[in-house]
Amino acid sequence: SEYFGDRLMISSDWNIIKPESAFYEKALSLFGLIPDECVFIDDSPLNVEAAIMNGIQAIVYNQDTGALRAQLRALGVDV
Repeated sequence: SEYFGDRLMISSDWNIIKPESAFYEKALSLFGLIPDECVFIDDSPLNVEAAIMNGIQAIVYNQDTGALRAQLRALGVDV
């Protein structure tokens, strides 16, 4: 991908899907991430709740980019 390079995880390659905990665990381990240093953004409240249950900060995206920017800034993300 032009924006993400090799930093993409295709869940079907691992036979796991959101909101399974294994999805979040695999993504974290695959990219060497620390859960509380991440922000997960998804349009599904169920997937966002699962991310939170796995120690990841998360935001439900409702097609409002201004609100998303504000929520990211509130979490300390420089956008």
